[in-house]
Amino acid sequence: MKIMCTDIEWDTDGDTEMKLALPDSVEVNLDDIDDFLDDDITEDNSTIIADYLSDQYGFCVETFDYKVLG
Repeated sequence: MKIMCTDIEWDTDGDTEMKLALPDSVEVNLDDIDDFLDDDITEDNSTIIADYLSDQYGFCVETFDYKVLG
C-alpha cells in the first residue's frame, strides 16, 4: 500500500533555510517499512511512518497528514 504524506512539519531547530529545502509531501510505500504493523494508519503506525521519514531526510517530523494511494 502507498500513502502520500502531506503537510509535513519538520523539526529543523529554527533553520528556516533547511525547512524550506525539505519536502512538504512525500509518497511512501508502506511495504518498504519493516516495522509497519498492518494496513491501518494507527497512532503507532503514524509514529513508525514519521520515524521512516526522519531516517530518509535526517530531520524529525513533528506532524503530517496522509491519504491512501493504493
